[in-house]
Parts: sequence; structure tokens; C-alpha cells
Amino acid sequence: MDNDIDELKKQIEELKNKIQEKESQPDPSNHARAELNTEEKELYSWEAPVRVFVKWDRKKVTTSIMWFAIVALFLLILHEFILLLAIAVLGIVSLLLVIMPPNITTHKITNKGIKTYDKLYFWDDLKDFWIADKKGIYVMHVDTKMYYPAKLFFVIPTENVADVMKILSKFMKYFETRQTQSWISRYNDGLYLSYSKASTFNPSNPVS
Repeated sequence: MDNDIDELKKQIEELKNKIQEKESQPDPSNHARAELNTEEKELYSWEAPVRVFVKWDRKKVTTSIMWFAIVALFLLILHEFILLLAIAVLGIVSLLLVIMPPNITTHKITNKGIKTYDKLYFWDDLKDFWIADKKGIYVMHVDTKMYYPAKLFFVIPTENVADVMKILSKFMKYFETRQTQSWISRYNDGLYLSYSKASTFNPSNPVS
């Protein structure tokens, strides 16, 4: 009985903290509207890989190739040539992604929106954003109001996270959720950082 009461108190306290977090966020809509009729100017920019990259060591690569060879031999014995071809292509692409470093690109935040790959996404087309820690690499997820792309992803070097968070919060809401992040989401998107953690991010002592 006492355990149930303690658990209920804990849930109530967590709910209070999340409500306070949400109320502490500034409303960025007025700031974004005020910049609509002004001349475009760059507010901040950073360079980063186009995707998350964690290079595999030789042992991991060798082990993966060995398992692929075993599966390939098994499919070859069963004469499953189409499936073998599909797995071969998938295996080669997967290995290339963990062996070859991605290209470096420049992302820019302007008073009009976010510019990436020479395309400007206006504030009116962007909904909210949030930051995640994916294998020690910080990724910013931006939800859009467009059919395509519905989401934008930006890798942010650790030393740039605080600056990006500070500037972007003036124009967009930080996405907050009361739901516990699923393991699938943590694996695919990274570990979600709450607004309180992201807004007080310290590059010398990262929190996740």
C-alpha cells in the first residue's frame, strides 16, 4: 500500500515538473511573425556531417562480413537467389555507411527560417523541434507542417548545441511529450532531451 502511494506521489511530481517546464517556454510565434517583412539575415551557422556516423572498428566489420557470408552460403544452398541478391545489396550499403565518413554540410539559421542544402524552410512551415542524444552525437529533429518533408534532421556538434537551442527557441516551440520514449524511438531517433536539459545544455558537461 505504501509503495503504491509513493509511486502515485512520484507520478504527480513528474507531472508537475512537466507542466512547469511547458509554462516556462517562451512563446516564439510573435518573434517569428515580426521577421516576416524584414530583410533576410543570417543569425547563426554551423558545419556538421549530413548524418550520424559512428565508425566501426575492424573487429565489428570482420564479424559482420563473416555472418553475411554464412547467411549467403545458406541461401545459395537453398537456391534463394533473389533473396540473396537483396541481402547482398543491403549488406554492402550497411557496411559502407559505417565505414565511409559522410560529407560535411553547412546549416544556417536566419531571421526567415532554417536554410540547409541551399533551401530555406520558412518559420511558417516549421512546427516544433527537439534535440536527442544518439550514441553521443546530438541530433536536432524539426517537425514541419508540410506533407514533404514532414521532418528535418540536423546533426549538431556538442559545442554548437547551446547556441542553436538559444536562437531557435526564439522562433519555434520545443516539442514536449508526457509519454515515455519507446526503445524503438531511442534506437532510431536518439535519447530525447527535455526542454529543461536542452535549454541548460553545457558543452563541457553534456547531459542526456
